[in-house]
Amino acid sequence: MILITNPSGASTAFAVTLSTDSDDLNLAGHPAVYLENDTGGLLTITGLAAEADGTVKTILNGGTNAVLLSGEDTESAAANRFAFALLLSPGARATVRYNGSLSRWEGYGD
Repeated sequence: MILITNPSGASTAFAVTLSTDSDDLNLAGHPAVYLENDTGGLLTITGLAAEADGTVKTILNGGTNAVLLSGEDTESAAANRFAFALLLSPGARATVRYNGSLSRWEGYGD
């Protein structure tokens, strides 16, 4: 299971259970998400549903297993893909920004 919630516990909190890799994951309305991957192994997210240009998301892997943000993965629609690949070890985080001109999620910030 992967549990995705808003770390602040605010009303935008959101949970989803994933038993397999995820394509075109929809996190609309959730600027910060907490991932808990307890599937027993690596879980791959091939893309996030496209949002407005400039939308920023912070993703924290709070689980005990790695989560791969897979770059340019054809399992997701072209407009939903990450322009990079990143392995999120437990405790690691990534901030991404949607680039409407490129129709891709890019790494953002530090």
